[in-house]
Order: sequence, then structure tokens, then C-alpha cells
Amino acid sequence: CYRCLYQEQDNETSCNENGVLAPVVGMMGSWQALEAIKVLCNFGEPLIGKLLIADLKYGDIRQLKLKKDPNCPIEEYR
Repeated sequence: CYRCLYQEQDNETSCNENGVLAPVVGMMGSWQALEAIKVLCNFGEPLIGKLLIADLKYGDIRQLKLKKDPNCPIEEYR
């Protein structure tokens, strides 16, 4: 989750604080919808356990494999 990725932040981190180009929001929303379809239909390989990094200012898209933080405070709400 976002909290596992950015552990050092005590408050909620928002796109406002980190900066996001407006059209990227629509593109990532479409990508998230595709990922949900892949999971629901058991189609392809979903990005479970991976972080997709899209720097669309420079046209760079990367995937990183991440491990869940076993001490994540958010896990208790799932």
C-alpha cells in the first residue's frame, strides 16, 4: 500500500503535495480499471505485488517488485 511505500510520512500524502499532471490521472485511472478486469476475469498477469512508476513527462514507465511491510499499520483495516 501507499503507507508501506512511504513509511516515514506521518500525515496523508496527496497528489497535491507530490505533483501530478492532470491528464496522467485519467490514464492511471484507465490502467487501474484494466488491472481490476485482469484480476476479476483471471486474464493476463496483474501487477499484484508490483509498483508501476509512470513518468509521462519523459515517457518512462517502469515496474518494481515490492514486498509488503509486515508492520504496516494499514493492514489491520483490511
